Amino acid sequence: MEILDLQQAAAVRSNSRFTMVSAGAGAGKTRVLTERIAYLIEKRKVSPSEILAVTFTRKAATEMARRLRERLRAGLVANLRVGTMHAVALRYIRQLGAGELKLRMNQLTVYNQWETDFLSKDLAKSVKAQSSYRAELERYWDTGEHPKEDSPNFRFWEIWRAILRRNNAMTYGDLILTAIELIPEITRAPLSHVLVDEAQDLNHIQWRFLDLLLQASGAEFFCVGDIDQAIYEWRGALPLRMLTVAEKCEVHTLENNYRSTPAIVVGANQLIEHNENRIPKTMHAYKTECGKYFLVDGIDSKSAALLANKISDQGRIPTAVLSRTHVLLAKISKEMTELNIPHHHCSGDGRIMESETFRRLHAICKLLLNPYDDFSFTLAREVLGIENSEYLRLLTQTEQTPFLAWLESIRPGPADERRGMWKAFFQVGHKWTPQALAGSLLDLVEMQGSIDLDTAERALKFLLAYQGSTLQGYLDWIATYDLQEAVETESDAGIQLMTVHAAKGLEWDNVILVGWNEGILPSRQALDSGLASRLEEERRIAYVAMTRARDTLVITSRPTVTEAKGRTYLNPVSRFIDEIRLAETPNAVA
Repeated sequence: MEILDLQQAAAVRSNSRFTMVSAGAGAGKTRVLTERIAYLIEKRKVSPSEILAVTFTRKAATEMARRLRERLRAGLVANLRVGTMHAVALRYIRQLGAGELKLRMNQLTVYNQWETDFLSKDLAKSVKAQSSYRAELERYWDTGEHPKEDSPNFRFWEIWRAILRRNNAMTYGDLILTAIELIPEITRAPLSHVLVDEAQDLNHIQWRFLDLLLQASGAEFFCVGDIDQAIYEWRGALPLRMLTVAEKCEVHTLENNYRSTPAIVVGANQLIEHNENRIPKTMHAYKTECGKYFLVDGIDSKSAALLANKISDQGRIPTAVLSRTHVLLAKISKEMTELNIPHHHCSGDGRIMESETFRRLHAICKLLLNPYDDFSFTLAREVLGIENSEYLRLLTQTEQTPFLAWLESIRPGPADERRGMWKAFFQVGHKWTPQALAGSLLDLVEMQGSIDLDTAERALKFLLAYQGSTLQGYLDWIATYDLQEAVETESDAGIQLMTVHAAKGLEWDNVILVGWNEGILPSRQALDSGLASRLEEERRIAYVAMTRARDTLVITSRPTVTEAKGRTYLNPVSRFIDEIRLAETPNAVA
């Protein structure tokens, strides 16, 4: 059993039906959640199968599962349900949704954001939908409200749903909504405890799912979160919603910071206390060592690269460079590359997943399990060597899906050797491990000659790295993938470059924050809005950035005056730096 402080122990042993733990940065929230589950099983004799634990990122879910395996007997952990909200929803859909949804669950495709955008835009163009179709889709995913019959886009909506059914597919945004439909099925099995991590990051539809699940099951609710770290308001995670939920909860506050040195904790406190919409708390550093904390004005991208290299001791000490935007990180990454400084720009995996090669090769993987997915066939056809004239002919036949019609048309033999190899691949590929599948795909791509082999290898890196043994497991994993899973914080990973949003939940010995200027942090959009709530969100972003550091924190601003293309630009130092300076933080150097 892990040793808990008094605040943590009181939260873990709560007997309230609704419990909220307001856990500041570095306060040991994962420890509290792990010990809460252990307490329920060991002391209150709750069956593990009656416990559902939901996390914000899959990396957090993996860490919680690891700790639980160390804490409890293996047989107990096997029956626990732990995962992200979307991963849990997809698991329920596959287990329970066949009858209710009239979809083939073992062949279901989940479209990612790009696939959803492409397909909906193409349909909107075909049916001449009004531009509001996109807002109506977003409203549906956020609230469950779909266009009414008198909406000018109702025809678009009907055809959109029909396409998804025909393709045996759903979108990422559909997952939570579909799980809501299945709550009567979900709650047929006993569910007595629901635990939620990072509660401040839940949007409206996720809170609705939890609320309906709790009503139907009568389960106890235990959530951990921190309004001060609510930085996803732009996608519907409103911090005020957590304040509303707190009104019906027994609220516990965790104020001991076990991560950062006193200088960092004091500076972060002083910054976030300027926000009004929060659950009041003052963090106290558990560490006694001083650490290092610097404020550096007027630093450019090359200087930032050199500073990161020096502080990280040539990449040997876990170090991160964090920015509000990707633009600054790209400049620093370029400088580091030219200076031969080891680093990893963590947006790289996102760029791979957005590449045309990734989309086409993964469309082939989806067809292995779902031959009804016309959209994946459209994406894959050039890799498969299907000419436009043949593709149009396949679309016009009505007896079966275009993909199945294409497979049936192949007559293996010397005259059609390449197609024969593709046909053999589709007949047996669904049985292979992801790693074997990747190898076979690379061989076929090399044979086809339609994609550069090095490009194909980069696009299939996720398939090769996947730890599971089934293609369906991989496709579910990639459908709910988050970029934090690609982040390494150990010393051999070199210097990490990423946005503050991507860094949330992570920590490093050394953190360098770049671009603390008005118009960057806080952002120009927030300043132009004139809304206090927008400025508070920017301050929370700054707070999250500061509290990623364990020992050394360097906050930098760009030069206040810059020139480009004959024009002079003013870049005032961020107001947030002034707010920190007011703290008279120990060891800070202005």
